[in-house]
Amino acid sequence: MGRPTLQKLLTYVSKVYGIGEKIKRAKDGRKDPDILASTICSILMLGCLWRMPSLNVLDQWVKFGRFKKLFPGVRLPRVDAVRESLSQYDLEPLQAMHDDTIRKAKRNKVFQQGTMKGRVVVALDGFELFESKVKECDACLTRVIDGETHYYHQGVACMTIGSDPHVILGIDHLHPRDEKDDDEGELTGGKRLIRNLYEQHHHFADVIVGDALYANAPFINDVRAIGMDAIVRVKNKRLNLVKDALGLFQKRDSDAQWTHEDPEPKGKQTKRKQKHIHVEAWDEEGFEMGGVPEPVRFLRFRETITQNMYQGKTVERVETIKEVWVVTTLGKHVPTKDVWEMIHERWDIENNGFRELKTKWHIHHCFMHHPRAIEAMVMFIMIAFNLFQLYTFRRVKDFWNKGMTLSFLIEEFRIDAVREDVPLYALLE
Repeated sequence: MGRPTLQKLLTYVSKVYGIGEKIKRAKDGRKDPDILASTICSILMLGCLWRMPSLNVLDQWVKFGRFKKLFPGVRLPRVDAVRESLSQYDLEPLQAMHDDTIRKAKRNKVFQQGTMKGRVVVALDGFELFESKVKECDACLTRVIDGETHYYHQGVACMTIGSDPHVILGIDHLHPRDEKDDDEGELTGGKRLIRNLYEQHHHFADVIVGDALYANAPFINDVRAIGMDAIVRVKNKRLNLVKDALGLFQKRDSDAQWTHEDPEPKGKQTKRKQKHIHVEAWDEEGFEMGGVPEPVRFLRFRETITQNMYQGKTVERVETIKEVWVVTTLGKHVPTKDVWEMIHERWDIENNGFRELKTKWHIHHCFMHHPRAIEAMVMFIMIAFNLFQLYTFRRVKDFWNKGMTLSFLIEEFRIDAVREDVPLYALLE
């Protein structure tokens, strides 16, 4: 395959995932609009793909002709029309577009080889969208800091971890409660999200990884009830499970040891070894966890981390020691080292997921403070992110070895939109 182009991307998402046909089903609550909802949907989808930082920037792109070649002869919306549409947007066709994309990816065997060690591994992570002391809406969560009320929006995401492509399977928004109750927490949203994903996609993963917040019986039971396994980090020393396991491990040497070399960041051409981790592992199954009907497996990892710290030409070797405790429903047929790698890849959802989405895709930006508009924009960004990941790592052969970055590829797509010598595929054709 030659140079990745916007034309190839749009052709791919339309022919493989049927996005063009699905965009035509877009609806909003406007009566007899001058500009079709499908046109606004297309503009927003492309804007999210190009990582627009705000609706005002999108308006500038429309004003100065970034979309003319894509939509010849079509009247394009300005920012007021986009905001009016978003405030009345019908989320069902957008949700269907996302769900169909995930189903098609599964049918196309994107995850056939698994994402880690032959298994499809996903992680749950809570994220905060934005916060304000002034703007609020009916869907805002609240907290009081130094006597001042802060309004914010928060959600939970489920994303594949391990190998590329990284795909967001779903996002659940936390809801405020009435005046007598607290707002919903991440655990509530996480449990609801995995139930909804199971209803839509059935066996959507083999292993679900969570941080210490998810180290409780109701969550583990919910995961087992849908036929999947859980891996969760544990930090509470007071749990009887932790006391029993650590007491047992103190009486014996580690069961396994290995050294892990941290790989260089993708796309970087350097041979310097930044960090290596020597791991000592204790691993035993058959522990009882209160409220969980079946025995669980407990693993203790002691990590000695040696890292190069560079200050100009001076290199200092710094050594730190860290302990990680893990509870899992996976049996000992899964090697100790595999479990360690899965819990460490839990942070992959931060490094390749929401850090990327916040810093590059602007998911944390308040495009419009309206409950319907917020959900719609998060969904637009999620769909655009997934399609970009699927195209890049399914159609651009050996992407990382080409010396390109994801940001460079996005910039190329923006440039392609205004190149006179590049005939672009129109999504609405």
